[in-house]
Amino acid sequence: MRAVIAVAGTGSRFFPIGKTINKCMLPILNQPVVAYAVADCIAAGAREIAIVTAPGEIGRQVRHYFTEDHDLKGYFTARGWQDKLGYAGQYGALKAGCERAVVSVIGTEQSTVLRPGVILGPREYVGRLTWWLGRAARGGRLLVPGPHSRPVQPVDVRDVARFALLCASSRVSGTYNVTAPMDLATFGDLVESCVAVTGAGTEPVWVDSEWLSAQDVQQWTELPLWRTNPGVWKVDSRRAATAGLRCRPLHETVVETWAWMNSGGTAITGDGEAGRAADHGLPPKRETELLLAWQQARQAGGKAGRPA
Repeated sequence: MRAVIAVAGTGSRFFPIGKTINKCMLPILNQPVVAYAVADCIAAGAREIAIVTAPGEIGRQVRHYFTEDHDLKGYFTARGWQDKLGYAGQYGALKAGCERAVVSVIGTEQSTVLRPGVILGPREYVGRLTWWLGRAARGGRLLVPGPHSRPVQPVDVRDVARFALLCASSRVSGTYNVTAPMDLATFGDLVESCVAVTGAGTEPVWVDSEWLSAQDVQQWTELPLWRTNPGVWKVDSRRAATAGLRCRPLHETVVETWAWMNSGGTAITGDGEAGRAADHGLPPKRETELLLAWQQARQAGGKAGRPA
C-alpha cells in the first residue's frame, strides 16, 4: 500500500512562526507533526510514503528531517556523542521549541509556560524515587553518592498540579520554573527518608562522587537523581512561589509514595516512555562489587565520601 502526505506551504494561520518553519514541522512533544502522520501510515500498512512539500527552504526542512546525515552521525560517533543524535540529545531544544511556538502563536499575555523540574510522588512512572524506596526496603548496605549535603529540588506532582490549576483559574500568565526551593532538601534528606519509612534497617554507605564517576557509574539512571553538575539543582523558582506555588516537604512525598507502593502501586511498564523505570537503578551485583571496591580503595588511602 502507498500513501501520499501533502505538507506544502508555510501555513499562514501559524504566522509569524510559519514564516520560518513548515507547519508540518511544528513540534508536538518530541516529534514534528509530520512524523505522527508517517507513523500512522506505517501502522496502517503503507510501505511507500510520498511527502509533497513546497520548494526551497520550507521543503528542505522536511527532506532533511527524514534523511540520515552520515557526516553528522560519523562526527558524533567519533566523539562518543551517539546519544545526542536521538531523543535525549534533542530533548531540551524540543521543549524550548514548544515554548516558543506557544508564545509566538498565542502571545505572552495569553500563555502560561510551566517548567517543572524533577517530579516525584505517588504514581510516579519514571522510577526514580520508587527505586530508592524499593532498594531501601531490601535492607543491607546501600550505596549512596556523596556528599550528604548536596541540595536537591524535586517537586511533588500534586504541588505541580495545584499550581497549574491556580494559573488556569486565575489566568496567571508568564513563564515559571516549577521546582522546590533550593534550600528545602538535600540528597541526605532523600536517602534518610527512604531508609526511615521502609524500616528495613538499611545502612547508607556514602561514596565519593568523583570515585563513582571513575568507575563509570551512570549519573541520573544507575543512581537516580544523582547529578554532579552544579546547575542541575540550582533552579530559581522564586517567581513561581510568588505566584502561588507551594511545595510540601520532601519527606512527606517520600512517605506518601511509599504508602502508594504498599497499596499496590507499581511503575508503568511497556515501551518508550512507559518503560523508563527499567532504566533506573544499580543491579544488586553491580552495587555489591562497587561497595567492595570502595572499601578497598578507602583501606588503600582513597578519598572518603563522608556526609557533609
